[in-house]
Amino acid sequence: MARIQEVIKDTATPSWLPSVPHNFGDTAAGTLKADKWRTMTTVYLPMALISLWGKGTSHASQSAAARLKGVLDHTIGLVSAITLACMRIMTETRMTAY
Repeated sequence: MARIQEVIKDTATPSWLPSVPHNFGDTAAGTLKADKWRTMTTVYLPMALISLWGKGTSHASQSAAARLKGVLDHTIGLVSAITLACMRIMTETRMTAY
């Protein structure tokens, strides 16, 4: 959770992107509305997980590294699906990608 909070604090985003509380995950942050959850899952979470589990990171063992890489790959696939599903216009190319 600490890494996610660091990413939220350290990432510059455009003004049109809904902001997420810097203390995300803490009780004081409250609950997120749908648009902020989408920002959280499509912007901040992938950056945090890639920095923790992506190429060039170290882990206790090769099996742990492989397991975390698998979780990362599935998460990125889910993020891609969410992004495609939330597009305002659906095209044949987007439908095939989804």
